[in-house]
Amino acid sequence: MALELKERGMIEGIFPVMIGDKSPDGDYSNYFSRSGCNPNPPDIVVHALESKLIDHLGREGLGTPYADRLPLRSICTAILSNQGGFYAGRKEDFFDPIVVSITSMVDHCVSNAPDFAASNIFSI
Repeated sequence: MALELKERGMIEGIFPVMIGDKSPDGDYSNYFSRSGCNPNPPDIVVHALESKLIDHLGREGLGTPYADRLPLRSICTAILSNQGGFYAGRKEDFFDPIVVSITSMVDHCVSNAPDFAASNIFSI
C-alpha cells in the first residue's frame, strides 16, 4: 500500500525500520547480516496480497493499482530501497536517533501541508 501511495504522490516517502536479531546480551544484530532477518522472498506474485491491495484502494475510492501483479521480491526490494532506520547494537544507541528521524519526517510533512490534519499521516 505504501508503494502504491508513493507512486501516486500521496506520500513523500517510506521509512522502513529494520530490526535485527536480539542476542542473549540484549544487543541487536545488523538486519542485513547473516542473521537471517533480511528475507530473501521468492519471485512470485502473492494473489492474496494483491487482493487486499485492491480492496484497500477500492475502499478509499482510489481505483485499481498503478502497478499490479508485483512479485514479492520486487515489493521487498522497493520498500528496503528507501532510507530507513536500523535497530542494531544496543537499544540505548539506536532508539533515540530513529525516533528523531521519524519525528523530523512527520514535522516536515505537517509544516509543508498545514491544512492536512496530523492525524491523517498515520491513517494506514
